[in-house]
Amino acid sequence: MASSSNAQLMENPFSQQPQPNVIHVSDSRDEINEDPMMRYIPLHKAALEGDWETAKRIFDRDPQAKSAAINSVGLTLLHVAVGTGKKAIHFVRNMVELIMMDADNCEELMMARTIKGGHTALHTAAHVDNTEAAIILVNRMPRQLYSPNNIRNDFPVHTAALFSHKRTLLYLLQATKEQTPYDCYDGLRLL
Repeated sequence: MASSSNAQLMENPFSQQPQPNVIHVSDSRDEINEDPMMRYIPLHKAALEGDWETAKRIFDRDPQAKSAAINSVGLTLLHVAVGTGKKAIHFVRNMVELIMMDADNCEELMMARTIKGGHTALHTAAHVDNTEAAIILVNRMPRQLYSPNNIRNDFPVHTAALFSHKRTLLYLLQATKEQTPYDCYDGLRLL
């Protein structure tokens, strides 16, 4: 009987049942019942590749995915796209426009969407030296300039300085009009 079973497997190796610990990922939320974050893997991949069309199809089925935390540290799709760099700049632009159209309090929503440690998407742009994304974010959501993170009380301008990203730092210095990031100790840290 064992040889009959082995013969069947050799004839059609795809007839095997999936092993219980293997997770098969697709665009469909119905097929992913393990970890709730697993449903965002295709969206995460789309952001990394700058594939806006795939992301748009997923948003049509799952509108909450636009601003949802897509992993356990609170990363949003906008964080991923910003962190990808120039490859996904059109994705960042489209994502910001979609967010801005979607909610009355969209800027507050995006400022509230931070990864653990408190980094907004603008902090991510400063961290990876994505000046183009910083410009898009500041033009559409200028209050992110004045959003310190939770760990070091860093504003995006501090993050750019910390990582020696001259181009992004110069842009953020020019764009930051309020005094808050430069007050007291915060200002000294920029020197």
